[in-house]
Amino acid sequence: MDNIILPYGVSDIKPVKDLDHCCPIKGCDTRIDEYPSREKPKDNSSNDCQKHKIYCRRNTYIYKDKLDNLIIDKELFRSIFEKQNNEKYDKRMGYENSEDALTWNVFVTLKKAGGLKAIASLISDKSCEEEPELILWGYSLKDGSPLEELKSFREDFERQLQIKTEPDIILKTGKGIFLIEAKFCSPNSRKAISVWRDKEINTRTKEKYEPYKIRYKDLIDDVLNKDFIERQNKFCSQLVRYVLYAHDAYKDKNYYIANLLPKMHKEINSIEGEFNPYLKKDTFKIITWEDIYKALENLKGEPEIIVLRKYLQEKTANLKKAFKKI
Repeated sequence: MDNIILPYGVSDIKPVKDLDHCCPIKGCDTRIDEYPSREKPKDNSSNDCQKHKIYCRRNTYIYKDKLDNLIIDKELFRSIFEKQNNEKYDKRMGYENSEDALTWNVFVTLKKAGGLKAIASLISDKSCEEEPELILWGYSLKDGSPLEELKSFREDFERQLQIKTEPDIILKTGKGIFLIEAKFCSPNSRKAISVWRDKEINTRTKEKYEPYKIRYKDLIDDVLNKDFIERQNKFCSQLVRYVLYAHDAYKDKNYYIANLLPKMHKEINSIEGEFNPYLKKDTFKIITWEDIYKALENLKGEPEIIVLRKYLQEKTANLKKAFKKI
């Protein structure tokens, strides 16, 4: 653990007054003539800092090598997601504000330190004695294989959906299943009711509940409140699908749905009241990254946890300290 180089943190970032049109890392004199739009970063472009191996953007940056944004098991990440040709390997893992990089760093470290049961206990409000299996974005970290229950759910219900159900984090024990939607800077996704319609489902019905019913069949009646849905124009699409998947795959076990947010997230005081009315069963809970940091207290002697605590203390979002309460 002594050789780990952490991603740039708040101690590495220049004061706000010195951030205009330059590399954000202290001591660097690289100038940025023009900040690019959202196109893919390129080497030797006007925002390329070769010294610090980052592409500079306004109020943020992107690592040239996405693996520089990870603090643990980089080759494991590569072996799972590059081998599967998964979009996680090619998308935003190198971004300063990447919730995927944050998720990998925290949960893979907890796995290695035997701390996942503390998160299960935090969600269920019950002591969890069994260390859970960790699945990230549908892939088991045991052997890199895709989760069979999730493959079956997609095949049965989501063949026509372009963006299929993909829980960020699943913790599995013999008695309970924990599905976690992780957020860092971005909000929870909300979609119009129309996204539930297959190509063959036309607008023959004005009832909003029917597209749900046609796609997900009896699962809908089991877990969702029809009267509430009929009054909505948009819905928390990912969270709804987490519940449908959990009920389909794990209805014989206790299952929990959690939304993982920073304490300063704009939805921290509203998402529970917004989402709970969808559900017939009380399975939803909010936890925070700061809650996880606090749970590390019981593991702080582990070398991996020492690194993780430092990482979270230093973590930035848009070049500012990410977690005010850490």
